[in-house]
Amino acid sequence: MLKRRTDLALEAAQLWQESAGEAGTLPGVESEESTREGYPVTTVRIRDEAGARALGKPVGTYVTLELDGLARREEDAFGRAARALAAELGALLGLAPGAPALVVGLGNRAITPDAIGPRVHDCTLVTRHLVGRMPEQFGHLRPVASVAAEVMGSTGLESQELVASVCQSIRPCCVIAVDALASRSLGRL
Repeated sequence: MLKRRTDLALEAAQLWQESAGEAGTLPGVESEESTREGYPVTTVRIRDEAGARALGKPVGTYVTLELDGLARREEDAFGRAARALAAELGALLGLAPGAPALVVGLGNRAITPDAIGPRVHDCTLVTRHLVGRMPEQFGHLRPVASVAAEVMGSTGLESQELVASVCQSIRPCCVIAVDALASRSLGRL
């Protein structure tokens, strides 16, 4: 039997439910559906080790924000998507205003399916150097630094080594890592 691979807790829960049938209830896992800025949001909370074992994911909160309006080129889709993502990240991270953040783009920019992390790095508005030097213009922004942690084959470094070194140097309050994902739904890719 072919085992389905997914990085999404939402899909792992769906796969578990499909294998368990209607009678099964997923132990240690809560799921909630909502909308934000017109986009569907599914939050899966894995509460304990039983839930972690069932889904093959660590205990934690997993949010899937489906930005399908972008693909359909709906009016104000990008603005709504940016606000929805900012709100979801804000709720997850709970950072104090002005707390510094590090965005890490993981992956291989030379291979299209793995290039999302480096592309996010390329498009991140970095403000760490501006907030302190030009507070009148940039003081309202969070200090953000960004790095593309390329693959070991092109750098000779494990991504974790690079990120740990940068974190030790700049001491961000959070790291937002962006990487490619495996999904069972082509629409999510």
